[in-house]
Amino acid sequence: MTQRRRQFSHHEWSYHYWNRGAEALYGWTAEQAKGKLARELLKTLSAVPRDRIMAELVRSGRWEGELGRTKKDGTQVVVASRWSLQMDARGTPVAALETDNDITDRKRAEEERERLRQLEADLARINRVSMHDAANRQSITFRTDLDAALPTTMADRVQVQQVLMNLMLNGIEAMRDERGELSITSTRTDDDQLLISVSDSGGGLPEEEPDRIFEAFFTTKPQGTGMGLSISRRIIESLGGRLWASPNTGRAVHSPERADGLLT
Repeated sequence: MTQRRRQFSHHEWSYHYWNRGAEALYGWTAEQAKGKLARELLKTLSAVPRDRIMAELVRSGRWEGELGRTKKDGTQVVVASRWSLQMDARGTPVAALETDNDITDRKRAEEERERLRQLEADLARINRVSMHDAANRQSITFRTDLDAALPTTMADRVQVQQVLMNLMLNGIEAMRDERGELSITSTRTDDDQLLISVSDSGGGLPEEEPDRIFEAFFTTKPQGTGMGLSISRRIIESLGGRLWASPNTGRAVHSPERADGLLT
């Protein structure tokens, strides 16, 4: 945590106190920073206009938000900054105490998660288009039997959608040489689990070791990569559920989710 005291004069700031945390974060010593204009020293960037920040600080006596700043070595950081206005005996603003916390790594992690979520959303859209195109070409019939009484639960919508689209597309491709039916059902099991089943009327699973379809790079399709079902299983397991395949009469592939209700 860094702290600095700014001298207030006609909405211009110069630093008059600069602690060791500020020295470690930004690279300037207290002697180097003292008396320097704040806007020039740190090259501050903000999504909020400077005039609005100043107006809020004067009105309420404090301001907090995220700022982009440049260190002495030229690298940029993002800080969570809190400002507290200080008054003289007559109530005139004379200075502000500023406290900064470096959140650069956290912001980068958030941006990376957002990029991954966008990629997952893009993949889900591609899967939807591929699924509908394949179904139309092959005259596939869709049947749903969803339990409307299931309560709402929390889950990562994009990830669950990606898994379901992948399972449905796999089912459609399993019926590529024939007309067929793809069924999607949801129910609550006796042990209070949410069970979602995707089944097709295709040729079925490998007779030996059917669970191998979830191994990375294992595929029964000429153009398959062997990654879709492996990734899908990892996603469901990361959500606390289980994904498996059953070579039963309906050639079902099930994706149960450990939850208290319907995924929405």
